[in-house]
Amino acid sequence: MLQYYLRENSLHPDADNYVARVTNLEVVTFEDIKRDITREGSILKDVETEAVVKELFKFIYAHVSQGKAFDSDYFSIVPSIKGTFGKNDHFDKS
Repeated sequence: MLQYYLRENSLHPDADNYVARVTNLEVVTFEDIKRDITREGSILKDVETEAVVKELFKFIYAHVSQGKAFDSDYFSIVPSIKGTFGKNDHFDKS
Protein backbone atom coordinates (compact mmCIF):
# COMPACT_ATOMS: atom_id res chain seq x y z
CA MET A 1 0.00 0.00 0.00
CA LEU A 2 1.25 3.46 -0.87
CA GLN A 3 1.88 5.56 2.23
CA TYR A 4 1.95 9.34 2.09
CA TYR A 5 1.70 12.50 4.15
CA LEU A 6 0.30 15.94 3.38
CA ARG A 7 2.34 19.14 3.44
CA GLU A 8 1.15 22.72 3.06
CA ASN A 9 1.51 23.92 -0.52
CA SER A 10 3.55 27.10 -0.17
CA LEU A 11 3.13 27.88 -3.90
CA HIS A 12 -0.64 28.20 -3.70
CA PRO A 13 -2.32 31.22 -2.15
CA ASP A 14 -5.19 29.17 -0.67
CA ALA A 15 -4.46 28.46 2.99
CA ASP A 16 -6.25 25.09 2.80
CA ASN A 17 -4.13 23.65 -0.03
CA TYR A 18 -1.79 20.69 0.48
CA VAL A 19 0.52 18.49 -1.59
CA ALA A 20 1.03 14.77 -1.00
CA ARG A 21 4.49 13.28 -0.51
CA VAL A 22 5.18 9.53 -0.62
CA THR A 23 6.88 8.03 2.44
CA ASN A 24 8.24 4.61 3.47
CA LEU A 25 8.60 3.57 -0.15
CA GLU A 26 9.71 -0.03 -0.65
CA VAL A 27 12.14 -0.41 -3.57
CA VAL A 28 12.12 -3.54 -5.73
CA THR A 29 15.38 -4.19 -7.57
CA PHE A 30 16.28 -5.93 -10.81
CA GLU A 31 17.65 -8.82 -8.72
CA ASP A 32 14.30 -9.12 -6.93
CA ILE A 33 12.53 -9.38 -10.30
CA LYS A 34 14.91 -12.08 -11.54
CA ARG A 35 14.63 -14.05 -8.30
CA ASP A 36 10.83 -13.99 -8.51
CA ILE A 37 10.67 -14.91 -12.21
CA THR A 38 13.14 -17.80 -11.83
CA ARG A 39 11.66 -19.06 -8.55
CA GLU A 40 11.51 -22.78 -7.85
CA GLY A 41 9.31 -24.56 -10.37
CA SER A 42 9.76 -21.94 -13.09
CA ILE A 43 10.97 -23.08 -16.51
CA LEU A 44 12.83 -19.77 -16.91
CA LYS A 45 16.53 -19.67 -16.08
CA ASP A 46 18.48 -16.78 -14.56
CA VAL A 47 20.67 -16.00 -17.61
CA GLU A 48 17.76 -16.09 -20.07
CA THR A 49 15.56 -13.97 -17.84
CA GLU A 50 18.27 -11.36 -17.34
CA ALA A 51 18.92 -11.12 -21.08
CA VAL A 52 15.26 -10.65 -22.00
CA VAL A 53 14.48 -8.16 -19.23
CA LYS A 54 17.59 -6.08 -19.98
CA GLU A 55 16.70 -6.00 -23.68
CA LEU A 56 13.19 -4.87 -22.80
CA PHE A 57 14.54 -2.02 -20.65
CA LYS A 58 17.03 -1.03 -23.38
CA PHE A 59 14.20 -0.95 -25.93
CA ILE A 60 12.00 1.18 -23.68
CA TYR A 61 14.87 3.55 -22.82
CA ALA A 62 15.90 3.97 -26.46
CA HIS A 63 12.41 4.99 -27.52
CA VAL A 64 11.45 7.09 -24.49
CA SER A 65 14.75 9.01 -24.70
CA GLN A 66 13.74 9.98 -28.26
CA GLY A 67 10.56 11.57 -26.94
CA LYS A 68 8.24 8.64 -27.65
CA ALA A 69 5.71 7.23 -25.18
CA PHE A 70 5.61 3.58 -24.11
CA ASP A 71 2.38 1.77 -23.30
CA SER A 72 1.75 -1.81 -22.18
CA ASP A 73 -0.80 -3.74 -20.16
CA TYR A 74 1.43 -3.20 -17.10
CA PHE A 75 2.58 0.42 -17.19
CA SER A 76 2.86 3.51 -19.38
CA ILE A 77 5.63 6.06 -19.73
CA VAL A 78 4.72 9.44 -21.21
CA PRO A 79 7.27 12.25 -21.57
CA SER A 80 6.34 15.54 -19.92
CA ILE A 81 7.80 18.99 -19.59
CA LYS A 82 7.76 21.15 -16.47
CA GLY A 83 8.77 24.73 -15.94
CA THR A 84 7.84 28.27 -16.81
CA PHE A 85 7.97 29.27 -20.44
CA GLY A 86 7.60 32.40 -22.52
CA LYS A 87 6.12 32.52 -26.01
CA ASN A 88 9.60 33.06 -27.50
CA ASP A 89 11.22 30.07 -25.74
CA HIS A 90 13.06 27.56 -27.91
CA PHE A 91 14.77 24.24 -27.38
CA ASP A 92 18.37 24.43 -26.17
CA LYS A 93 19.99 20.99 -25.88
CA SER A 94 22.59 22.24 -23.39
